[in-house]
Amino acid sequence: MDTVNEKLIDKLASSPLFKGVPRGEILRILSDERAVERTYQHDETVYEPTSFMKSLGFLVSGRAEVGMAGYPMRMIEGGTYFGVAALFGAGETYVTRIRAMKNTRILFFAEDLIEECLRTMPAFSVNYAAFLTGRIRFLNRKIGLLSGHDSRESLAGFLAGRARLTGKRVTVASYAQLAKSLNIARSSLYRAMDELEERGIIKREGKEIVIMDETALYNFEHEKEIS
Repeated sequence: MDTVNEKLIDKLASSPLFKGVPRGEILRILSDERAVERTYQHDETVYEPTSFMKSLGFLVSGRAEVGMAGYPMRMIEGGTYFGVAALFGAGETYVTRIRAMKNTRILFFAEDLIEECLRTMPAFSVNYAAFLTGRIRFLNRKIGLLSGHDSRESLAGFLAGRARLTGKRVTVASYAQLAKSLNIARSSLYRAMDELEERGIIKREGKEIVIMDETALYNFEHEKEIS
């Protein structure tokens, strides 16, 4: 980067990966040609399975949606890192699709620059290990929700995730497709919806599932969280 402003240094210094890293080191990294900033417009794709960079992304400002198999999973805001699955032995495809939801600035750190940080900055190395551990915990819980061990938890996890993105009304293309995405039988999906509806947690209106009790839904989602 040719120029570095103080606000960007402040954002990185308070972020999970650069916490405790000397300010001079952050400035040096930002001045490296392997740190590249790009701007994306609304609905523009950042990463997708067949098109991505072997770089770690830092969302400087704006908002982006992370999705898989046509379904949104979560929203990431300014100050969030993404792209660890693109580094160090990544395959030919990326795991998710990331698209900008508004004008979004992203700072990309090339793989070899991240490797250099890991080798030369102890604080960064510890932060990176903690960051990966957090991602493993998150993915473990998602795998548990989608593994089909409990269709009610799978449905609750899906609805809670969608609610965080789109609000209390969750639209599905079809219930058959939803069952397939959740890796459960269609009959199991209907039983799970019946139970959540009987509890007053959701209400079905055609292809829309209305969340009536967000707190109960989130509590249900986390009943058997995997650590």
